[in-house]
Amino acid sequence: MFLAGLGLVTLVGFGALGWAVATFLQGRNITDVFFPTERQWHRQLLDGAVYGLVASANILWLLYNRILDQPRHFFAQLIKRFSIRLPDIFFLSLCAGIGEEWLFRGAVQDWLGIWLTALAFVALHGYLDPRDWRISLYGLLMIIIVAGMGYLYEHSGLIAAMVSHAIIDIAIFISLKYFPGEGPPSPEQQPD
Repeated sequence: MFLAGLGLVTLVGFGALGWAVATFLQGRNITDVFFPTERQWHRQLLDGAVYGLVASANILWLLYNRILDQPRHFFAQLIKRFSIRLPDIFFLSLCAGIGEEWLFRGAVQDWLGIWLTALAFVALHGYLDPRDWRISLYGLLMIIIVAGMGYLYEHSGLIAAMVSHAIIDIAIFISLKYFPGEGPPSPEQQPD
């Protein structure tokens, strides 16, 4: 129940805040927010999927580096403690992808620009901790990834940013839930 509430708050709360800021404070209509370029929705889906998969590979590469053993185990334990199941992973990832991107890319980025928005986004997620250089190292990579989603939004559209965000979250959640220690098995290690 807690996870469903968290997902809905992220989806509805952040999404509504993003819509209100873009509509009432910035004077933009929903079409301009979702389609800042001429890219159609199906092309945005493809752009978002490609960026999400490439970004996920980079994130997982760093996350499963020995340097990040401690934070990876911490996050894996959180997933275990909250008993997050596969349907929860998809639900939470979709809610975060839609709600957070609507707010940050669809509204905040218009004021702060790509890099300050990425910095704010990562800082609010707690990935920049001066007391823990390992988390901050992960945070630095995330700033680059999130800035990439900002450029993706500007060159493709909000749907692309939402899709990439959801794919990244799904990849991280699944990896931490099912492969908390050593990372995903290589293709040679996977059973047929």
